[in-house]
Amino acid sequence: CRSHHAKLVILIFPERFQVHPAEWKALAFDYNLDPSAFDLRLANRRILAICRKRHVDCIDLTPSMVTSVQQYYLPGGDMHWNAQGQARVAEILEQRMATMDGRGAE
Repeated sequence: CRSHHAKLVILIFPERFQVHPAEWKALAFDYNLDPSAFDLRLANRRILAICRKRHVDCIDLTPSMVTSVQQYYLPGGDMHWNAQGQARVAEILEQRMATMDGRGAE
């Protein structure tokens, strides 16, 4: 990126159980999982820490996408975003990219 004068920005794409708490609760119930044994944001924090250490911009989409109302993923357990999810990601990125100043991870 430096040699081409391009800005590197790492994006953390959330998975559906991070975004839709009710789906995580239902999955944990269905599989008799102990939710307290899982840290759904551990990987996000690790990636953000690495980016901060290396002074690389990083946008974690997860906090801005958490919702109990809007469905952002395709049905049937599919991990791909639907049209509303794509639109939400575009909105978040437009806002965040406009305000980035190269300070590192968010």
